[in-house]
Amino acid sequence: MGFEFRLERLMKVAKSEKKSLEQEYQTLFDYFERLARNLMNLIENRKKAESALHDKMKQPITIGSMKSRIFDVENIDRLIAKRTDQYDQVKEQLEKFQTVLQAKAIDVKKFEKLKEKQKVAYCQNKKKKEAKVLDELASVSYKFKG
Repeated sequence: MGFEFRLERLMKVAKSEKKSLEQEYQTLFDYFERLARNLMNLIENRKKAESALHDKMKQPITIGSMKSRIFDVENIDRLIAKRTDQYDQVKEQLEKFQTVLQAKAIDVKKFEKLKEKQKVAYCQNKKKKEAKVLDELASVSYKFKG
């Protein structure tokens, strides 16, 4: 009978959970990156809108047009605030998720090290038994020859 790790099922479950967590983490990270890009685009749009407003204010402009441009900048500011809140929340989730993922990775490593130690002990024990059998055979053959 060959080496059999008694905790193989638990190790497989831990590996499966780790893989699942990694996939969930990657999905959340992709969302985080999209939020960051969206936030950067909004900031860029805000700068453009403010620049356009300042350029228009240097020329004669109607109050309605100025109000419209100011309203556009304020809308972008509100969107930036909303996206910043979302960004911060997702960032916090990622940090928590990373902690859980690291703990799961440590669990898997523990199982793998334990399996390796048990396999080494099994092989050493097997070699001892084989050596003992060979010693007994040598002893028996010596008795028959002698």
